[in-house]
Amino acid sequence: MKFKIIYIWFSMPFILIIIWVLAFYLPISSKIKVKEKELLGLKQQTQVINSNISNIILMKKKGDDARQLVKNLGGGIPYFDEFPNFIVRLAKSTGSRDVSLDTLNSMVTSADFEKKTFLLNPVFEVGLKGKYISIGKFLEDLTNQTVFKKILKAHIAYDEKGHSNLTGMFIIEFKTWRERIAIEGK
Repeated sequence: MKFKIIYIWFSMPFILIIIWVLAFYLPISSKIKVKEKELLGLKQQTQVINSNISNIILMKKKGDDARQLVKNLGGGIPYFDEFPNFIVRLAKSTGSRDVSLDTLNSMVTSADFEKKTFLLNPVFEVGLKGKYISIGKFLEDLTNQTVFKKILKAHIAYDEKGHSNLTGMFIIEFKTWRERIAIEGK
């Protein structure tokens, strides 16, 4: 019997350790692991939310920059219904540069009303008479305007009757806003 009591006394610490491990350590350890997984999931959700917030802020900033750019550009580009007034001002401005407007043909047009864009691109055939340098200066001044898009075609001929005068036919593409709603954002 003494032998059994010694085994019991020596095995008692092991039994207490096993009971402690089974009763306390394993349940607490599993709860800790569950909480760690929940915490990891929350950290991942926080990162996703933070990246979404930063993307939204970046998109808003880009949108504000784009709106500001449109406002800056929109100041020089007329609306389509005001474009005839621009052409009249263009025709009047030729008289002050030793260039005369010989012809203005608005029948050549590529203003596509079917497309759903904010800008239209009307095309005009413009005939100019004047000295080579004067015509060049007029075209240079025209290209510096925001309403100018590009010269599609140009043909310059020497006028033998006018000695130093040239005649030029230019097909010029302009930019106009389709309507006011496009800029004002209503």
